[in-house]
Amino acid sequence: MDSTTYLATDKKKGTFIKGKFEDGLGDNVFLRSMDDNKPGMSMKDRKFIDIMSHSLTRSELGQWEAPLPLRKETKVLPDNRKDALRRLKSTRRTLDKKPLMRKHYFDFM
Repeated sequence: MDSTTYLATDKKKGTFIKGKFEDGLGDNVFLRSMDDNKPGMSMKDRKFIDIMSHSLTRSELGQWEAPLPLRKETKVLPDNRKDALRRLKSTRRTLDKKPLMRKHYFDFM
């Protein structure tokens, strides 16, 4: 028996002869086509095509308008005014208590 031949001993297993199963299960797995050696689209290319196909619009003046395709959406920053004021007050108290540190701080700034 050569290495490409497998004979089933159990009824659940099929016969594998010359690279094919007898039930034809794997017949379409390794088919060749004209496009096999052509490079496919990258993830960025696919994302670009998707954005353009869903977001391209026409303005009132008849001009085409497109979004910036690969720009990430800007996130809304939280309101941290309260925390910033608390840090400022703390820094001012520290500088009022330590005159030398205050001098160095303002010289540096």
